[in-house]
Amino acid sequence: MNYPQNQRTGRLAELSVERLFTSWSWTVGRDHIDTGYDFFVEPDVATFRGHRFLVQVKGTVRSKRGFVARVGRDRLRQYASNPLPIFLIWSSSEGVLHWLHIQAWIQRNERRLKGNGEAGVRMSQEQVLDDRDSFQAYLKEVFKPAAQSRSALPALAQERSSYLSSIDHRIGVRVGLSDGRECYEIYAKSENAEIGLELKLADDADNKRNFIEAVQYGVPVSVNVDLFRMNSEVFSAIGFSDSKGTVSIRPVSDKPVVATLYPGSGYSMLASAYSIKANLYRGQVGFAITNEGLDDVVEFRLLSENPSSTSRAVKVVMSLRSDVLASKPIQCLEALGVLGAWAYESMERKGVYLDLTFDQHRVSMRASGDAVDLLHPFFYNAYVMGRLHKVAKALNSSFIVDEEFTLTEAEVADLGLAYRLLKGERVNVDLGPLVFDTALPVALAQSGEFVVQTAIDLSLRNRPFGTVPVEISLKGYTLEACTDKPLKYRLVKGEGGSAILYFRSSELTLVSSHGDTKGATSGESQPS
Repeated sequence: MNYPQNQRTGRLAELSVERLFTSWSWTVGRDHIDTGYDFFVEPDVATFRGHRFLVQVKGTVRSKRGFVARVGRDRLRQYASNPLPIFLIWSSSEGVLHWLHIQAWIQRNERRLKGNGEAGVRMSQEQVLDDRDSFQAYLKEVFKPAAQSRSALPALAQERSSYLSSIDHRIGVRVGLSDGRECYEIYAKSENAEIGLELKLADDADNKRNFIEAVQYGVPVSVNVDLFRMNSEVFSAIGFSDSKGTVSIRPVSDKPVVATLYPGSGYSMLASAYSIKANLYRGQVGFAITNEGLDDVVEFRLLSENPSSTSRAVKVVMSLRSDVLASKPIQCLEALGVLGAWAYESMERKGVYLDLTFDQHRVSMRASGDAVDLLHPFFYNAYVMGRLHKVAKALNSSFIVDEEFTLTEAEVADLGLAYRLLKGERVNVDLGPLVFDTALPVALAQSGEFVVQTAIDLSLRNRPFGTVPVEISLKGYTLEACTDKPLKYRLVKGEGGSAILYFRSSELTLVSSHGDTKGATSGESQPS
């Protein structure tokens, strides 16, 4: 016998495959040396434009295990790395040729490639080579240009991710696309992975200070670097070797914390309080608490050395977030009302008590003296913005501040007067002659008590803010006729006279920051 049975079966299967492809007028060839494949095949050039695929033929005499071909695992690993499509064609004992795109099978069964020996590759009963239309339709999908495939980008990203993740056993890479460019998420494959890093900071004082704070206190920062280099070939593969730009540094873990601020030197149930949701970070010498990235009208940052330090230093930075203040009408920022009350009491008591709550624990800190003096500008701004919010809400004003919003001393005084009136206070004012017109003559009086109804139009930054209706109670004023015009009179303050200004709650006139003031003034005042 020239051919052992298994060799004869394999050879007959190869001849069947070659004969079938040749009958379709497809080119079938062999390499001069054994490369691990039986054929290379070039299908119809008019349809497939010169694309080729490789074929590995398996034949069997018996099918005890069903439609299963035995393939060496080392051969499967070779198939996985080949850029050309490879089809495993298996001839059953009945001579029926079944086909399988082996790389697609490998993607679904990557774990089967590990180790030595053979792996059983289950063939599909439905995928038979005699069905030319079905096989040719599959080839069209395989050779379809990437731009025409709906799954091209995810598939390519996954393939790119697998390749980059295979370069360094310490580093994994996820690849995506953003604005037409590759973007990468790089992560450590294990918690104890160590990768060398070389940074050269840009020569800027603030930049260096931010980096030092990141190392010492663990606070998230972004720094500018003139050189960024990591000890891994992965970064060279993605074109990120010896780069420059901005590096964001953030600890791998943080802890939510609530920072509650009280006025004075200790907790009081009756005092105003302001709570801030933040995160706790730890560094080499201490810890940081910051609400960066969280939604609040206040930007809060606290840097503290560890309690074990011999001379513990604590740094607190607070400011109003101008972008949040300008995001909506001031009356809608409810937090400002609470913040303003706390800031006013903190200035009055000249101290701040800080209560930190996390993991069902509380830690307290106190600030007084010079530390409070440093925070005084923030207290004052918060107090003014709190008053602004409350007055805007009382008047239903649609006023929106801009990011460069500031008030003059005169505007702050006007705002304070409006706040006192709306709160119900009766305010003594020094009011000069009050001139007005009438429709009919009025009997003159040497001295008496008068009540004037008018309104205060409040404007800030040359924009209308709101109108406060008021009454003025005048005592010890004299009614006089003006000589320059008939039916024109004036009220003149006499010796011992007084004027009391208060809110007229029976009528509330509103103003929109985009509209015109409504209402009329019953008289005009000339300061004394």
